[in-house]
Amino acid sequence: MKNNHRHYYYKIKNGKYINSEHRIIAERALGRELPPGVQVHHHNGYDRDTTVLVICENNQYHKLLHARENALKACGNPLWRKCSYCGEYDSPENLYMSKRNTNHVNHRKCKAKHESNRKIKNGFVKRTKEESRMYRSELMKNMWSKRKEGSL
Repeated sequence: MKNNHRHYYYKIKNGKYINSEHRIIAERALGRELPPGVQVHHHNGYDRDTTVLVICENNQYHKLLHARENALKACGNPLWRKCSYCGEYDSPENLYMSKRNTNHVNHRKCKAKHESNRKIKNGFVKRTKEESRMYRSELMKNMWSKRKEGSL
């Protein structure tokens, strides 16, 4: 969750080391030091509020909590995911999830439109003669205007 006071945690000296207040409270609740890689999640979203803390076993689970909170606020269903291209929330059945990167979720139509635009932009798709002529004339206009300005 994004807020204006991100990462301004209260620091407390605990024995030999200085640690964030929320981590010390989580350690006390757990009864031992937090293992490496463990994240402490502020359930209400306020970094300085230590009343409701969740101990997450790793960063991936912590990110999942944030994704579900955001989905619940945006569409009312914490299980829905956000399309990486159009930004709309939808049911996981209607979305494609990459096997390499599970955070990258998209509608197949959005992905196809994005890929098509990317190929045209990078010159992988052949233009018709008319499109090529218009493109060249536009380039020439830009080149001549830059020469007149003295930047070319």
